[in-house]
Amino acid sequence: MDPALFVHFATAAEREQIRVVGSSAVYPFAATIAERFSFQDGSRTPIIESIGTGGGFKVFCSGIGPEHPDIVTASRKITANEVAQCVNRSVKSVYEIVLGFDGVVFALSNKIENFSVTREQLFFALAEMVPIGGKLIKNPYIYWSDIDQKLPRIRIRILGPTPSSGTRDAIVDLVMKPACKEVCKITSLKINCQQIRQDGAYVDVGVNENMIIQKVDLIPGAVGIVSYSFLDQNLDRIHPLMIEGTAPTQETIQDQSYILSRPLYIYAKPDHENFMSELHEFLIEFTLPSVSGSSGYLGRRGLIPLNPQQHDEQHQRVVNKSQVLDLTNFAESSEND
Repeated sequence: MDPALFVHFATAAEREQIRVVGSSAVYPFAATIAERFSFQDGSRTPIIESIGTGGGFKVFCSGIGPEHPDIVTASRKITANEVAQCVNRSVKSVYEIVLGFDGVVFALSNKIENFSVTREQLFFALAEMVPIGGKLIKNPYIYWSDIDQKLPRIRIRILGPTPSSGTRDAIVDLVMKPACKEVCKITSLKINCQQIRQDGAYVDVGVNENMIIQKVDLIPGAVGIVSYSFLDQNLDRIHPLMIEGTAPTQETIQDQSYILSRPLYIYAKPDHENFMSELHEFLIEFTLPSVSGSSGYLGRRGLIPLNPQQHDEQHQRVVNKSQVLDLTNFAESSEND
């Protein structure tokens, strides 16, 4: 027997558990499903690792085989660069599943009175460079009231995720870029819309939302960036900033009137079903009405479900194995754009 094949089969035999990596926002949902799945199925509990969306895709796209993860969870859609990385390492097709919706929340300690901000005000609080007097300068804003006198005189301290996090990507895509575009129109200045300030007003805390909230409790007036599902489980400690006059709720996230709404994704490798026989059944579990539907148990954990028709259609496609993306086509179309 070819020694390489022998090593491959030996490694496959050694791994008896499904392996999932990725988003901290999706982690509590995936962990709950994994526990219930193993209890019902009698199999070993899938391994769930919270390493962030970007870190998850990096590991997921590293190759095919039992030494590589079966599933990546993500708080955003896979990017063109990540598709290219996957295809280059023989990950040429994936299941793409929308688990449901979540919202990015700017949360305050319950000790601090709530206030409302606009998307543009968040941009001025977060951006490294801002236009003042027709010029771009290093962000000078120390207090929220420096941005707008109607805002409270509270020092700007925003505690959030690192650049590898899907939540950080969501902040850039949903706050920084749209607000920056409007500012550029008004000022005719060219701004790096993605660059977040590094003067201490924004602090990278990582993907551990419990740690973020602990620091929000300790630092007076600090704002922590967390997922709606985490907010929903910690209303005794934190409350959300209103953004554009709208608070994050199940209704405003589902209908996307809350501007920081986002879908949560599951990506999996069909090729791994060849040696991980329970993988397809585990994916079906994510899409069951009793799990992620409008009356599913993940709703009690803060997940905002797809509407019933979308949920049912996706469930059927996963059951029929037709919810599969050909990444080679995706990569080719991106190259031609």
